[in-house]
Amino acid sequence: MNNTLYNFTLFFMRLAPSLAMLYYHGAAKVSMVFAGKTQGFPDPLGMGSGVSLYAATFAETLCPALIILGVFTRSAALIACVNMVVAVWYLHTQAGSSFELPVLYLAFFAAIAFAGAGEWSVDGAKSWSGWFYRDSK
Repeated sequence: MNNTLYNFTLFFMRLAPSLAMLYYHGAAKVSMVFAGKTQGFPDPLGMGSGVSLYAATFAETLCPALIILGVFTRSAALIACVNMVVAVWYLHTQAGSSFELPVLYLAFFAAIAFAGAGEWSVDGAKSWSGWFYRDSK
């Protein structure tokens, strides 16, 4: 496969789901945190509503931002995957909601966790090698 096409594909796979996650889910969670609305948030793992909200906010804002930039990409994608597994398992199967979208996010983030960020990222930048964390190729 053409190396440029491969890196563009990895970049697009990082960009599209991460922007959607930030805009449609992360922004709502951030506004809930700043408004102090932690009481009604679901607590699927028994950590408490506030901790669950903060964990989901982290996974739906900071992790997608790191994935877009390509910084600690595999770790951030793994955290986003765990968040989506919890969303599918608890919120969507227990609550009876549709779970197609979380499964789609899970598939994208799992692919990113396996493939890495590619060369068009901070992880893949040649100038960072030897000093900064670098994704293996």
